[in-house]
Amino acid sequence: MFQFSDRTRGDFVFIDANLELHLIGIRAILERNRKSEADYSESIRRLEAAAKNAPHGEYGQHLIDRAVDAMHLGVYHDAANSMAAVGMLAPLIESLFVHLFRKFGDRITRSKTGRRARFSPGKYWDPRWYAATKDVKDRQDILLGIKQLAKEIGLDAFLPVSHQATVSALFAYRNNMFHNGFEWPTEKRNAFARKIIAEGWADWFSSATTGDEPWIFYMTEQFIAHCLEYIDELVLSAGRFHRKVEQDGI
Repeated sequence: MFQFSDRTRGDFVFIDANLELHLIGIRAILERNRKSEADYSESIRRLEAAAKNAPHGEYGQHLIDRAVDAMHLGVYHDAANSMAAVGMLAPLIESLFVHLFRKFGDRITRSKTGRRARFSPGKYWDPRWYAATKDVKDRQDILLGIKQLAKEIGLDAFLPVSHQATVSALFAYRNNMFHNGFEWPTEKRNAFARKIIAEGWADWFSSATTGDEPWIFYMTEQFIAHCLEYIDELVLSAGRFHRKVEQDGI
């Protein structure tokens, strides 16, 4: 009997998500933005070199001022590219979980004992909803919703090892950037800086500083690459879970 690979099964789970086309578009924009950053960094380097070699006087000071202004603008330039990256990756990963749970909603008998049991079928399979200890406190929370629903149906054992850290970091950064812009309130900057240390996210985020304090945060290239790898791992996870569901007949 022909056996489908976990990758093929995962592709089937996400067939309605047009994942391949999403990734082609995302990778193209990321590459364009990397080139833009490299070109801008080179223009700053040339300004700095010109300022260093310029004669003292009004023209030399003019070049120095231009170099300083360009470096200051570069902080916002990089922030815009980082926002573009999280603005593509976070919604894609969120939508993949919506597709994943919707796909299994017709194949799995939902829990009758978990807190989500009080939800209607549509709401039960929507990971954007979290069932709190009291129904009056139920709320939309994609991070907690994914964790809760994955545990109730047994998907949690199949998710990538880095799952919780990845989605926690990605969604926390997305929420701050899209609610607060490039320059977050001071207390939110300090809180995120502490969270980076506490959660071990130092390789995933960098920041510009002002007065030795965090100012504007960026996703590192390492984290962006990790998120793309995580998506591939999620497809395999979905495929392995699909195999289990099919074999167990639940």
